[in-house]
Amino acid sequence: MAEMLCDTERFESFLWDYGISLPYPLHLGPVKEVGVHRSLARRTRTASEDEMHLMRTWGRSGGTLLMQLARAVRSEMTTTYIYAMVGGVDSAQTRVTALSITGDDSSILIAERPDGVFVASLPWATVGSTMVGLLPAATPLSMTPVAVRTDDFAEILHLHDQGASRRTVDRALGRLGMSPELFWWIQDAANQLTVNGFVGAARHDVHGRHLSELGIDFMAAEQGGLLRRIEGPRLSFESLTADAVIRALRDSAAGLGRYSR
Repeated sequence: MAEMLCDTERFESFLWDYGISLPYPLHLGPVKEVGVHRSLARRTRTASEDEMHLMRTWGRSGGTLLMQLARAVRSEMTTTYIYAMVGGVDSAQTRVTALSITGDDSSILIAERPDGVFVASLPWATVGSTMVGLLPAATPLSMTPVAVRTDDFAEILHLHDQGASRRTVDRALGRLGMSPELFWWIQDAANQLTVNGFVGAARHDVHGRHLSELGIDFMAAEQGGLLRRIEGPRLSFESLTADAVIRALRDSAAGLGRYSR
């Protein structure tokens, strides 16, 4: 795996030099439709044509990586991503956004972090584990996985929001087959987050961006973290383990069809 960590401002300068607009949800460079926009570029040559300049300013390994990135960012491509925030705050100082642009056999990984931008070229098979390794640390919550109907869970939330007693809510949870302890942990954890965010995939083509139909987010507090999936009428919760996040990335990409493994 070829990789580098570089200063955010320097990396953004590269994007502007060649008019490269990166996919959602990265916050780097020109904000425009995904792809290479020569009208925005500050240099007259494309990244591939400017190989000698990139090798001279970024070194052989760095220049090669950036040329691979420029080739990967095109109007039609598939991406997977993780967006994580520390302490429930979304800012450049607390956010980690890791995104992979997936090809037939390999991927380009771009991660926006408080300490800079991490770029790597790696096999598709290792994308998930590499992305998980970039996330802020979170202890998995000790829990039994559970799945319920989305509409049924929404009714429980409505009861809670309307001020129903805890006993009333617990009885409704029992009928639903969900642990009251888990439900109340989720309510409490939302106010004391250490890490939270979402996982997803998207396909980009001439018609725009198409997000995976699988909705996945996660949250963690001091006691641990969990991952939540919304799959049509089904809502499930499981412990926030590395394996769970890797499966979430793969399932999101598989839901798009193209380039899924």
